[in-house]
Amino acid sequence: RKTVIYVTHDQVEAMTLGDRVVVMEAGNLHQTGTPEELYSSPESIFVAKFIGNPGMNIIASHLQKSGTDTFFLKAGSLDVSLTNIKTIFGRNFPQAGELIYLGFRPEAVSTTPCPDHLQLRVKIIATEFLGHESLVYFLLPAADKGEPLIARLPEHFQPTASTMVFYISQESLHFFNGDGVSIS
Repeated sequence: RKTVIYVTHDQVEAMTLGDRVVVMEAGNLHQTGTPEELYSSPESIFVAKFIGNPGMNIIASHLQKSGTDTFFLKAGSLDVSLTNIKTIFGRNFPQAGELIYLGFRPEAVSTTPCPDHLQLRVKIIATEFLGHESLVYFLLPAADKGEPLIARLPEHFQPTASTMVFYISQESLHFFNGDGVSIS
């Protein structure tokens, strides 16, 4: 029945031991919450990438408008239609052309086709078999540079080609503004 403050740089240790976790960087407080809150609702890109192993995938995109109430995010060859944009952003509604970071966890990626899921055509660059799962490192075709994105797939994944289509549930998407702060 005593409060203990434990300081660590190991996010796995913090998530395992902590009832409440404070995430700081260079003396700046990013977020306070339960391990589940930090993982499922990160308030910044820093928290999204720091919490989780591997951390959240982040894709820089720009909000585009097509028609009166039709919006989509454009990132290279990726177009993400935002049919419920006012529900997603609420009062933090961004302007057309604004930089928006799209985030998703590696385990949100699937190889099973689903019509209401976001489709990503990807270029696979490596796979890492871990026994009970595989980590698949990939790039979007129009973004052959930069940090690879990661999918966590069950069991031993063997790509059938160097380019494939992955599927991501739209409910698992996170959105951050140009400053890296959550807007979803």
